[in-house]
Amino acid sequence: MCWGIGGLLGAIEKQYMRCCPYGTERLRKLSYKTAWATVCVAVAAGMGVFFWNLYVEHRVSSYCFMSIALAVYVVCIEVPEWYIRRVEERLYHSMLKYFATVKHLYLSYKNIPNAIHDAAEETGEEMRLHAAVFYDILIGNERRERVRSYVASETNHQYLKMFLVQAYEASEQGDMRTLYSESLFSENIEYLRMEVMQEIYRRRRRAHELSGYTFVTLTPVFMMSVLRKWGTDFTAKLESFYAGAGNSIVLLCFIATLAVYIAINRAKEVGFQKKEQRSLAEYFAERRQIYQFLKRMEQMAGKRLNWLKKLLMQSGMHISLEGILVRTVGNALLVSMIVVFFFNNLHIREYGRILHEAKQVERIVPTASEQMKKALERHMLALIKQYENRNIPTEDEIAIELRKLIYLPNKAAEKAISEEILQRLIKLQQIHIKWYEILLCIFCAFLGAVLPIAELVYRKGLIYAGAVEEIKQFQSVIWLERRLEGLTIVRLLEDIEIFSVVFHPIIRECINSYSSGPREALQKMKIMGSMLHESFSDLADGFLAVEEVGMKEAFAEVENNRSMLEKMSQLEADIQMERKKDSTDFLSKIPMVLTVGVYFILPFLFISFAGVGEVFLMLEELQR
Repeated sequence: MCWGIGGLLGAIEKQYMRCCPYGTERLRKLSYKTAWATVCVAVAAGMGVFFWNLYVEHRVSSYCFMSIALAVYVVCIEVPEWYIRRVEERLYHSMLKYFATVKHLYLSYKNIPNAIHDAAEETGEEMRLHAAVFYDILIGNERRERVRSYVASETNHQYLKMFLVQAYEASEQGDMRTLYSESLFSENIEYLRMEVMQEIYRRRRRAHELSGYTFVTLTPVFMMSVLRKWGTDFTAKLESFYAGAGNSIVLLCFIATLAVYIAINRAKEVGFQKKEQRSLAEYFAERRQIYQFLKRMEQMAGKRLNWLKKLLMQSGMHISLEGILVRTVGNALLVSMIVVFFFNNLHIREYGRILHEAKQVERIVPTASEQMKKALERHMLALIKQYENRNIPTEDEIAIELRKLIYLPNKAAEKAISEEILQRLIKLQQIHIKWYEILLCIFCAFLGAVLPIAELVYRKGLIYAGAVEEIKQFQSVIWLERRLEGLTIVRLLEDIEIFSVVFHPIIRECINSYSSGPREALQKMKIMGSMLHESFSDLADGFLAVEEVGMKEAFAEVENNRSMLEKMSQLEADIQMERKKDSTDFLSKIPMVLTVGVYFILPFLFISFAGVGEVFLMLEELQR
């Protein structure tokens, strides 16, 4: 229990680091408050689910424990997310007020550090902590390295990074004036405030659009006990189904609900971030024999793997091509083994039910004594085991063998028992791996193999979003510095390289190789950077045109490009939101279809059709 609370507290602290990374006491207070609120709600939810299932089913089953585990898991995600989102929204609103105050004080003081320091008096506690760090960086020593360290940190907000970069550049290079004699620093601050407003709008829209899907996803799986009670109260024939195949459907419903819930959280961009660790795939990829085998595969594939290499670079994952191949094969084998185990478990359950259960005797001879029923069950199972590995006999042969074991004065009961034995022997012969099970196993193995590639595509999307923000920052830095006297391409590259994370390896490589071939280095930077985001090619074209037209004219269109990039980013965000909404709407209905349709309605239909078939058989016998 203490270990679980400690792990939860550590995960919450990592998330709060994005909002409050520079106040140990404040961070600890927020984390403890959120952790204990989560524990209390989780205990209450677990007890509520337990007593709900106990009240409905009057027993404690595996379904009850799975429901409790799912409820606790959901609470451990939703409650911290609600607290963290509330603090983040407070920080965003503090940013708006703080940036506006800094702008006004700067126009009054003409001193950026003093404006940053004095503007913090009227903001929230989290923003005051960030402002203190900004002030300490701008008035201290080694400012360049400290700004670079702040930008490279993953715990800091992107808008605070952009603000610090603009403040540093304006204080270092001097605040240039536009054609309308307005401060560039003030313009950039106002532009940053507009971006923060748009981010608040996007967050509110995302929370509003996807708010109800979690409830729609989780509700059906917690109502399975009620559906089961309704079904068994309506007809006792469903007892055998829920005791057998129904358990597998329950497990499938829980797995589907958990998968859909995780997918919805991905769409909402919530949850705890995982720290990348050394994977088993990377370990095996470094083994000598496997490494050589994968190298030969790579040579045989040739250009076919170029797209995967490009995707690896675009995703930013620090893993080799061999590691991805090992992960792909390993996932395919693991998923196929799980599917094979699932079907094998179903076959074993069916096999045991045929050989060891005889509940149909109660229906066939309801008026017989208990001793007679037990004897009939024993002889019935003995006959099934006798013909288990032999050819299927006829109904008359089964009736003859049955008369040798037990006397049944009722010919109709004898015929019904013989038919039941015959049907069980037919089902026993049909228990084997079927073609559609093999196809399903292959399909699931394919999905497992595709998962690492899907992760690369997902990470590529995250890198793409980070690349947009970095390009905006590059444009701000270039707009500030392009009029400076004596500015060179290498110096400008070094300035934007300080504030880059996604493009940092590409820009660093260009700087290192610039002396050996300037144009070739810039061309390579353009090609590599365009793979991460197409707008980077416009900046690279500007660097290529500097020698011909000069620094000022080469980057004259930076401001227009920045406005266009912002509009395109907003359009892509809206399109992505619509896609997320459509996909989430579809996914959220999967648990309901499985729970209500497969678990509740289909068994009713099957029993109804079976009852209709029995009625037709009785009518045929009466006609004879």
